[in-house]
Amino acid sequence: MHRVTILRNRLLPLFLSALFLIASPASAQTFSGLVVGVTDGDTLRVLHEEKEIRVRLWGIDAPERRQPFGAKARQYASDLAYRKTVTVNGRGKDRYGRLLASIVLPDGRDFGFEMVK
Repeated sequence: MHRVTILRNRLLPLFLSALFLIASPASAQTFSGLVVGVTDGDTLRVLHEEKEIRVRLWGIDAPERRQPFGAKARQYASDLAYRKTVTVNGRGKDRYGRLLASIVLPDGRDFGFEMVK
């Protein structure tokens, strides 16, 4: 029991610090932009202030291109969002520097929900 308390007291602050860095206010942003590329079913390239931003969908994971159903996931994501102006609600950054975000389609639907559906 004593070991668990020590681990909790040492690891919890580290975990919370890491969580704060991942979801820092600097990367928590909301903006609208044109989807100019679809990497796969959970990663889009959005044009904002003449700059392309790689946006990784927060909350879901889609198959990669070469995985089973990867091409279908990418095509469906493209059908939903490509060349449309979306609202991006940033929640932080991932380890690859992509903005983690929820995305709202022009008609108000949640992009992540539509992908899972």
